[in-house]
Amino acid sequence: TTVTVASEFTMTGTTLYIEYNTRYLDEITPMGSTSASKYVSRPLQFVNISTGFKLLFTYNQPYNTNIDFYYRTSNSGVEGVIHKELKYTKIDNLGTKSSNNKGGFFEGNVTATGVDDYDIISVKIVFNSGDSNKTPRLRDFRIVAVA
Repeated sequence: TTVTVASEFTMTGTTLYIEYNTRYLDEITPMGSTSASKYVSRPLQFVNISTGFKLLFTYNQPYNTNIDFYYRTSNSGVEGVIHKELKYTKIDNLGTKSSNNKGGFFEGNVTATGVDDYDIISVKIVFNSGDSNKTPRLRDFRIVAVA
């Protein structure tokens, strides 16, 4: 195996460590990310502490596209925690279905339970598509806090 290096590197023992920067920023990062199409809610603060939430939405998702949901929560009663500096958590297994019917919208919802006590929540919705002519759409988005 041949490795060509344009600058100096450090080698420990027989293992060579190479760091490659692609300028990719995952969606869980607190600020910024690589995807081109996303919606980020402002932080919503509730009066009472909650331990879960439900997201309700209506969506249109063409084939070969998807919609990803992320959230971050914090408790305003905890000193030293800055909500906007927290990482997002991806919500897996949404169970959304695809369709090539541009006017066909489906009802979707997801419930998250067992979340650490929070009274502040932000949600990020990422719309992924390899074709700018076929993009997922979302409307009627609601967040319900669950105590």
